[in-house]
Amino acid sequence: MQDNDSNLLDVLKVIYKKRKFIITTCAIIVLGTVVISLFLPDYYKATTSFYAASPSLVDPNRVFATSEAGIEYFGGDDEVNQILSAAESNVLMDHIIKTFDLYKVYDIDTTDIKAPFKVRKILNKRYNVVKNANDGIDVSVEDTDRELAARMANEIRMKIDVIHSGFLRSSQEIVLNTHRYSLDERRKNLQMFSDSLSKVREKYQIYNAEAQSEFLASFVPKVQAQLVGAKAKLQAFKIQGATDSIRYYKAQETYLQKQLTSLTKDDGSGKFNLESLNKGMSLTTTLETAVEELSEEISEQQELFLRFKNIMDSQVSALVGVQVAKVPVVKSRPKRSILIASAAIISFLLCVFGALLFENYSHISWKSIKEEQA
Repeated sequence: MQDNDSNLLDVLKVIYKKRKFIITTCAIIVLGTVVISLFLPDYYKATTSFYAASPSLVDPNRVFATSEAGIEYFGGDDEVNQILSAAESNVLMDHIIKTFDLYKVYDIDTTDIKAPFKVRKILNKRYNVVKNANDGIDVSVEDTDRELAARMANEIRMKIDVIHSGFLRSSQEIVLNTHRYSLDERRKNLQMFSDSLSKVREKYQIYNAEAQSEFLASFVPKVQAQLVGAKAKLQAFKIQGATDSIRYYKAQETYLQKQLTSLTKDDGSGKFNLESLNKGMSLTTTLETAVEELSEEISEQQELFLRFKNIMDSQVSALVGVQVAKVPVVKSRPKRSILIASAAIISFLLCVFGALLFENYSHISWKSIKEEQA
């Protein structure tokens, strides 16, 4: 304890002994800092804040309530990381440099081979994008022109929106093109099946298999019954020898037989009958089913395609909860009082340290040490 008190007392003695040197040096440094700080330009920081939007906002199944999952408005870590990547992209940097003519603003000679490097270096120092404590994103820009800082911050936010939306739209475009290709293929298949159905109907004269089948099922037995009746009457009149009646019912029998044959036998004339129905009904039904199913699939996919297209055409923002950057009224730097206080403290500590070194090692003859070594 006594050693500590003794050491502290020795330090105080040195400080008191060298007080003029310490005070003078600190005063010069502080005064120099004051002068330098007065010449430093004032910088103003403008900040815009926003959140990453959820992909569900551009999901047609959720937007049009065809999915059980509800709509989420705020994105997760993946969306935040994508936005941070967009904020640091060369596309964004080049856009801001060109839009605000930063070569002129930062007074950089465009003929210098290092000009692109220099302008990006300055921009990176004045531009910052971070994820805040609430999982939102803050974009801030510093400049000596407060209005320029606000305009740059807002332009950066809008460009981030465009770039990130481009990420989403590129994936949506793939899905949309997939639907478009699938629709084209199904329409081709539908046309092919429709053409085949038309040919089969023309060949077998089947246009409504169910109705035509019911017609034959009811009409053929009637003709058969009439033919049986005509034959029976013809036999009866033959026994009686009624010449006129025989002639009539014989003609009736011949007519009904031809009618029954035309209804039941396919003679290659292309007329509809029971045999052509049996031959073509299965194929016709299959083709009709295929055409009906394809038409329904095309209708459903066309609706889904239009949903995706409407979502893409709606230009939904990739950012939500946007807080626009306003023109700052208070400078962000330099903090002159902090600079001056820091200079005073550091200069005082250095002066004390120098004084202690000088006091402890002033008795050493460096010349004699050098001679001894020689």
